Amino acid sequence: MNATAASSASKPCFAGDKSIEQSKIPRDILDTNDPTAEHNLSAIRDFVARGSARRAFLDGKIAPLRAELDRLLEERTALDTEIRKHQGALSPLRHLPTEILSLIFTFAVLPQEPIRNYMGFPLMDMKTGPWPLSAVCRRWRSITLSSPRLWAFLQLDFIDELPDAPSMSRVVPMVEAHIARSQNTPLSFTFSTFYDMSLSQTEEEVIELLAEHSDVWEVAVLYGPPILYERLRSFYPTFDNLRTLDVAIIGDDEESVIEDVFADCLDLQDLFVNFDLNRDISVTPPAYATHLRRYGSQNLWKHHIEILTASTQLVECALQLLDPLPSSGFKIQLPSLCRLAIENAILLNLLDTPSLQELYCSEHTAELHGHLQKLPKLWKLFVGEPSTPIGLLTFFHAARSITSLCIYLHMPSAPELFEILGPPTEYQENDALPNLHTLALCLGPLDYDLGTPFDEEQLMRVLRSFRMCAMLYVPSSDTGNRLDNLRKQGMDAKLEPQSKQVYERMVPRDFRLYDDNYCMVERLTRRKLRDKSS
Repeated sequence: MNATAASSASKPCFAGDKSIEQSKIPRDILDTNDPTAEHNLSAIRDFVARGSARRAFLDGKIAPLRAELDRLLEERTALDTEIRKHQGALSPLRHLPTEILSLIFTFAVLPQEPIRNYMGFPLMDMKTGPWPLSAVCRRWRSITLSSPRLWAFLQLDFIDELPDAPSMSRVVPMVEAHIARSQNTPLSFTFSTFYDMSLSQTEEEVIELLAEHSDVWEVAVLYGPPILYERLRSFYPTFDNLRTLDVAIIGDDEESVIEDVFADCLDLQDLFVNFDLNRDISVTPPAYATHLRRYGSQNLWKHHIEILTASTQLVECALQLLDPLPSSGFKIQLPSLCRLAIENAILLNLLDTPSLQELYCSEHTAELHGHLQKLPKLWKLFVGEPSTPIGLLTFFHAARSITSLCIYLHMPSAPELFEILGPPTEYQENDALPNLHTLALCLGPLDYDLGTPFDEEQLMRVLRSFRMCAMLYVPSSDTGNRLDNLRKQGMDAKLEPQSKQVYERMVPRDFRLYDDNYCMVERLTRRKLRDKSS
């Protein structure tokens, strides 16, 4: 067979199949809206007639081919579905024991961190929690419905949901289903209101449902106006199993009382009252919280004293004060306290904490240095921006037991800091913080218009001394490459563009009392850089 014959054989051939000749009408006529000349009209009409006939012929040929293609595609889709079903029959998931699958569901659905961190998340719906698991297949639904623990967490944050939104109609039935399916398993929930001064109809119904089962509350996070707690009290709840209570009073009252609402929480272990809430409202806490292990509150000092003196077994504590710092008073004995967050070191005059291991102090004053020498077990320390000039060398010699340090300093302090922390030389012995291996630095505020704010050679000499470093700084490309080499050698070096990221890396969520002044400067600097580039 010659090439011409082979070429012809490769093309579909139909009886009467003959393409029409290409139009000879100039393109400037066809591609524009210019008037058509009289002598071209006949040729144009002829092409339209021949083209229409040819198109009808092609449509006739395409129709059976398209029908055949549709049949083949339909067969392929059906076959694909059958293959997937047969592959599914081979899936290892089908052979997992029910107990293992239930455990996987537990990790997928239930919070893996304190539920107060979930406050502000969207209101629960059919796409969250155990609901989508129960809709996969008959076996998964059976496992989900027979696992009460999966239904014992409710996310009821109404703060972003309009009270008259159509989605509100699903909430009460879902809460009823959760409570019924939890089968008296200890409940954990978050609840926050939409209004600052009142409750919506849905919120009223939900809080009544929850109050009816208050005897199985285990973890309760409640944010709302005083009327929320008054409404809760009207149901005479009992809290036999409540272990963690996190309440915030939202409103304009100068002082609110929740003492009589939660008066019988005799086995309460974790208590947070108006914690991390930027409102100057004092709250009278439960008076019988004698078994507390964790406590965090923004409150008057007199209320803090009530809790601290009653809870001698506290392990973790974060204190924010609404009134002036007390200058003197009796020392409160906290022999088991391991982690403490305070705004000012003056409070250390009133607390006896011989077992303290972690201290997060927002204000850096010279008074702090004296207290550090009295804390032999302290290994982790956070200190905020100095309010007055401090002696860095004195500070480091006072904190000799520290192995992990996060510190905010003004930029002019950088050379002195690097000289103190740098490796010893033949001319100068350096024994500051001999145990330090984790360092986080926030040197600021940064202004990149001034160029490199400090000697990067000094920076590199310091960083080589640590196993982990987090820092507010964007280095030059050369220093960045050298840091990459250190990381390859096993050092965990993290340089962040914002001080907030360094802070959150080093300070646990429940101990973040510090108001970072550098953040505003950083935002203004980034805005200025964007304006210059544009």
